Amino acid sequence: MLLLQFRIGKELYALPATKVVEVVPIVNLKQIPCTPDYMAGVMNYRGQPLPVLDLSSLALGTPSRKRFSTRIILVRFPWPPGCEEEILGIVAEGTSEVIRSEITDFKPCGVYPKDAPYLKGIKTGVDGMVQWVDVAHLIPKHVCEVIYSEEESRPDGTAPD
Repeated sequence: MLLLQFRIGKELYALPATKVVEVVPIVNLKQIPCTPDYMAGVMNYRGQPLPVLDLSSLALGTPSRKRFSTRIILVRFPWPPGCEEEILGIVAEGTSEVIRSEITDFKPCGVYPKDAPYLKGIKTGVDGMVQWVDVAHLIPKHVCEVIYSEEESRPDGTAPD
């Protein structure tokens, strides 16, 4: 299976290429007040607003550095769980390499932080250890309910039909 490799801080991570819709350069994002620090903002994706989160901010509490290899990865994100997938943007550093590996190559690491259910097994690669990122568990449920709320009103203040 193909995996897109990227960095969070100095460490390597990967997610299945089958979950990736597109990788785009960093663009100007619309900031949304009262959202968690790891919500980078909203981008215009083919005429539609798309939420974008910052993986470094989510995992380490510090925003991704603006480097040439820092990209927005557009991924398929299941919301609600088990239902149709939405597209979500995630900012990640060092997004420049695709690797080939099998899921069975990733072994349990014995440490699974409660606040990071998206972190799964680890494998040793050419550049060091790489940790699997499970896109389905990337955002806490309470944040998903805000991002993908169906209670959105129209610009004139009326509710959708």
